[in-house]
This record gives sequence, C-alpha cells and structure tokens, in this order.
Amino acid sequence: MAEKKQGKAEQSSNNIIWIIALSIALTAVLGSLIYSILMKVFGFNDDYAGLASIAICIFLAYKYFKDDEKDQVINENTESKQQETEAPRGFSYREIHGKNNKHRNTALNENELNQKELDKYVSKNHSKEEIGLFYERYVGYVFESKGWHVIYHGAKKGKKDEGIDLICIKKDRVRLVQCKYWSQNKTLFENSIFQLYGTWQLRVKNNEFDSKKIDAYLITSTTLGEIAKNSAETLDINFMENFHLNKNYPKIKCTTTKDGEKIYHLPTDQQYDNIGINKDSRRFYVRTIAEAIVKGHRRAYRYTF
Repeated sequence: MAEKKQGKAEQSSNNIIWIIALSIALTAVLGSLIYSILMKVFGFNDDYAGLASIAICIFLAYKYFKDDEKDQVINENTESKQQETEAPRGFSYREIHGKNNKHRNTALNENELNQKELDKYVSKNHSKEEIGLFYERYVGYVFESKGWHVIYHGAKKGKKDEGIDLICIKKDRVRLVQCKYWSQNKTLFENSIFQLYGTWQLRVKNNEFDSKKIDAYLITSTTLGEIAKNSAETLDINFMENFHLNKNYPKIKCTTTKDGEKIYHLPTDQQYDNIGINKDSRRFYVRTIAEAIVKGHRRAYRYTF
C-alpha cells in the first residue's frame, strides 16, 4: 500500500514537470496565433492578450495529461475485470474425488463447503413447502430411530401424495402418517382427518400391503379443533398434537452400495428421500460432514444446490 501511494506521488510530480514543458512548447508554437485571435477577434488589449494566450496553453497541456490519466485508470480497471473473469473456476466433486485426480489437496475446502451448505439449509428462512418437507423428514427420522422402515411418500409424490406423507413399516404393521407443520396459533380442522381416513380405507380395501395390519396416524405441530378430535376418535385415527420440529437432529444419511462404496447424502441431494435408514449397520445418520468423512464416506456425485 505504501509503495502504491509513493508511486502515485512520483507520477503526479512528473506530470507537473511535463505540463510545464508542454505549456512552454504550446506557447512557442501556438502562442502568437492565439495572441492574434484574441487581439483581432475578441478585442483584447496587448497585456490581456499575452496573459490569456499563456493561460490557454497551460490549460491545454493540463487537459491533455488529465485525459491521459483517465485512460490509464480505465485500462487498469479493464485488465482487473479480465483477470477476475479468467480466474480459475472451483473444482467439481469428481475432479477432487475421482480417479487419477490432481486436486486432492482441495478436498478439505470441498468438505467445508458441504458443511456450510448443510448449515445454510438448517438456518435459512424456509418457504411453507420447504418447512413442511423439513418436518416430514424429522418425523421420518423419529420413526426410523424406533425401528420402522420409512418410505418418504410425500417427498417423492409431491401434491399427488393423497394426504400420506410417510409410509412406515415394521414387521406385520403399516402406519400411514400425515404430517402437518402449522403455526401454534392455528388449529387443525377436520378436513385433514377426513382426507386421511379416506386414503387409509381405500388402501385397506385394495389390500395394498397384503395381510399387514394398517392404521392411520396424524402428527402435527399444533392442536386439533374439537370437531377434528371427535372425528379422529370416531374414525379410529391416531393423532399426536404439539409435536415440535427439532432442527438439530442428525440429517446426513450414510449408506454403503452393493459394491462397497461408502456415500453420504445431504437434504439438498437428489436421492436423499429415496434413502431409508434402518438398523442395518451400513445405513445410519450423522450430524456433520467430518463424521461422515471419518467413517470413510464421500458425498454422492449426483447432488443439487
């Protein structure tokens, strides 16, 4: 910084010298012409014409060097932008972790970026749809931790889920779960109960799960209205109120492929909701990227931001 300031000071002093020299040259070449114009055209007297011609020559010299300085600044800015544009891009995941890579020393940065991505997913302001999916995944995690095999039906089907967010299976039992993440100052109405009941009975009638016992369960972050409660009890629908979302639950899904390759998936990854976690030792949750790396897992190649 000090060297840069010193360089600018030296350049300014050099410019002053050149302005004086150019002013003298302009006065010698153009002075008499300017003097004659001022006398004959504008009617200046002898003294004023002489001083004005010198002043005009000095101004022309000054303007020449100022325009030159502007051109230099523009050129420097243009070069700087070109350097930024041509700066090397970040390495892709395959470049870092693939075979015969030359960038393995950047893996630490890649892991840090993945952790930041996970942290951002947790802390950002979620839309209504995003927080609903977050809640479904948390409820699914709770069921998985209790030994249920969970199919994330709502996440995969979207608006075509028929009111079923999770299909939880354990031995000869199937539980159809609807998750409702609502503000606590709101009350859940009976229409949710009726939708769940209709879907439940339709699957029972169609014998979709062979001879397994099927029940219906509604889990919500708020409370049910009186009519909704009475309807649920009358229709034999289980429900749980005030089941709050814990955003700090472990979200990274670690799996091992048939070929023995260890992979982890973040909630932002394409295949995340297709991965079920059960008591199989090859499938488990961890909280941080560092834990996944220590256990020998890499991130799935197919992921989105």
